[in-house]
Amino acid sequence: MARLVVEATSGEWRRGPDIIGRLLVDVSVSRANDGSPVTGLGTGNFRLAAQSGVVVDFAIAQVDEWRWEPDDVEHAGCYLLRIGDSFTPGEQYTFGIQARTFDNHHPPRVVDQGQTIVRVISRGA
Repeated sequence: MARLVVEATSGEWRRGPDIIGRLLVDVSVSRANDGSPVTGLGTGNFRLAAQSGVVVDFAIAQVDEWRWEPDDVEHAGCYLLRIGDSFTPGEQYTFGIQARTFDNHHPPRVVDQGQTIVRVISRGA
């Protein structure tokens, strides 16, 4: 099993409208051995952990992958995760985020994985 480097930061917008009821987290996933981006990941490749997970079961509602400029054709291995639930504006939420890749077996087995932790303040406006 190979290690993935996972980095995350808040994707909440400071100005302009926010997506009510969702938190936005920006995540970069790359391979530890050569730094190459891990592309093509979707909601099934990410998992969340949270202190309040006993009370609220947070889930990733949507994953969008960014593309490199200038032509926006090459995937970047950078993702926007939309975490769905009801969040209180101004409150701080901390999540463990794990990224995993799988093989083609049935059931699939984890091939590569990595994780990080991120703190997000809900803008909720």
